[in-house]
Amino acid sequence: MKAAASSGRVVRFGIFEVDLRSGELRKKGRKIKLQEQPFQVLAMLLERPGQVVTREELQQKLWPEGTFVDYEQGLNIAIKKLREALADSAEKPRFVETLARRGYRFVAPTAQRLQNSSEPVGSSQTQGAGELVNSKAESEPRRRFGPRAVGVLVLAILVAGGGSYWFARRDRATHQAIDSLAILPFTIVDGDATSEYVSDGITESLINNLSRLPQLRVVARTTAFRYKGQERNPQEIGRHLKVGAVLTGRVLQRGDSLNVQAELMNVSDGSQLWGEQYQRQFTELLALQEEIAREIFETLRLRLTGEQHKQLTKRYTENTEAYQLYLKGRFHWNKRTAEGLNKGIEYFKQAIVRDSDFALCYAGLADSYNMLPGYSLASPKDSFPQAKEAARTALKIDNTLADAHTALAFALMHYDWNWSEAEREFKLAIELNPKYAFAHHWYAIYLQSMQRREEAIAEIKQALELEPLSLAITTAVSWVFCWAGRYDEAIAAAQTAVDLDPSFAMGHVRLALAYEQKQLYKKAIHEAQIAVTLSGRSPVRLSELAHIYGASGQRGRAKELINELKQLSTRRYVPPQDFAWVYTGLGDREPAFAWWQKAYEARDMRLAFLQGDPGFNAIRSDPRFAELVRRVGLPPQGSR
Repeated sequence: MKAAASSGRVVRFGIFEVDLRSGELRKKGRKIKLQEQPFQVLAMLLERPGQVVTREELQQKLWPEGTFVDYEQGLNIAIKKLREALADSAEKPRFVETLARRGYRFVAPTAQRLQNSSEPVGSSQTQGAGELVNSKAESEPRRRFGPRAVGVLVLAILVAGGGSYWFARRDRATHQAIDSLAILPFTIVDGDATSEYVSDGITESLINNLSRLPQLRVVARTTAFRYKGQERNPQEIGRHLKVGAVLTGRVLQRGDSLNVQAELMNVSDGSQLWGEQYQRQFTELLALQEEIAREIFETLRLRLTGEQHKQLTKRYTENTEAYQLYLKGRFHWNKRTAEGLNKGIEYFKQAIVRDSDFALCYAGLADSYNMLPGYSLASPKDSFPQAKEAARTALKIDNTLADAHTALAFALMHYDWNWSEAEREFKLAIELNPKYAFAHHWYAIYLQSMQRREEAIAEIKQALELEPLSLAITTAVSWVFCWAGRYDEAIAAAQTAVDLDPSFAMGHVRLALAYEQKQLYKKAIHEAQIAVTLSGRSPVRLSELAHIYGASGQRGRAKELINELKQLSTRRYVPPQDFAWVYTGLGDREPAFAWWQKAYEARDMRLAFLQGDPGFNAIRSDPRFAELVRRVGLPPQGSR
């Protein structure tokens, strides 16, 4: 019997034909999309039509030694996709027969020909036991072709069984160069905003899972989501982000039914590396995300350790309803608005009711409670204890969650002023996930508070490298440079944030405060006024503008804003530090220290920045300031 899978052959069966050199499956002459691994399975089955190909043989060929994957599940998926392409059935197989616990057998008659030739070189038929008949056809090539053709055929026979392997080696060589990936936000097919949390959730899940692989650089969420809603060529975006591949996707939700299309593009030439369309029930969303992640790392030929594979396929809940609520919580939390934070908390709590061991939900709660004081939505005493409790609960369930360690460190730093424990948690978070940009971000702010300025600059640069388009991190770069007295660099970083998004209030704030340190008061006031307008006249933005008015000598305007803050305090929480900040700008020490005492009693989160912020320089020499620093537990000025 001649081997069917010679690299120069086309194998026909029924209305299908397989071109083993190009790696194509065609139906009535039209190409049928079939991914690499299902194609390799088909090629191996065609090498030995009618004979059993064991699961072990298939696994060894598809996943060479050193590749750590879930072989059983991966092979089952490959067989399933092959049957879908052939419109075949496991119950009534026309092409691929399953032999329980043994393997698979190709049961349809086949005919073969060399490429670029219309002459058949052999055919086979199968019987119940897989015995081949019509062996006469095997001798026909020698009679029909001359010596040169026979030599070609002999060469083809020698590489029999190697055709599909050659394709895999060729593709593997191509894909080895791809070690970076951007996962762009999946889009909603019909524009239904109620499905947006699903498309965002799939995107974020894939980013989080694949970011755990040390051999793959994955563009972080905040940077990837800067392209949400933009009609731009994925190849162009990939080149801008300097990645080797870009994943795009579309989601259509109809009730409990999901249709998801995904495509992986090679940025260098715009070719498709992989593509698939999935029709699933919403209850299968977790499995679908895992399957897409698996397809990506297998397409890119990444070698995983057992622990890495375990992390890649890790599930934090089996409760579909709880997971759906979690996605809604993260969707609203990511808006970073008052309404979004409160809705996020509501959804996280609902998810926990359905699965009390869902660690990610507790981490989401901790993140949400940590944000409330900064948005003047709750006092520190009403929010930070809940943030710590949620973070610690998450870590009891799963102590490998980097975001939960970061959330705990944030609360320990800003509320407890427990500096040693906060640093320990920041370091743990970074050790667990070196690619978690916001752990580097807040650790940089911590280091600045400790007057470890060079370390802070190195850490914030690392965060920016991971999240180059993050507005929060870009403004934090300005913050760190400003604290280090490098005001021109602070202005440049803040201007970058403003250029990225002119509606981002914090970018204008950092620009204003850097201008203030250079005594460019007109520019500082202009930027601070923009921030006040963009924020809807939030208390913290009003206090910053009032501070600059005071520093520039416009005392009347500063006091007008103090009155506005007092009026606001009758309707909502206004941190005492806001008033202390204004009086510091005015140089009025007595009311400033009176409000600082109230801020200390309220455990205002911004007391953590006393030693770093140059806005306090005018009254830093007052002994009461040094005493306040001591009570908060910060190192004395100049100790580093």
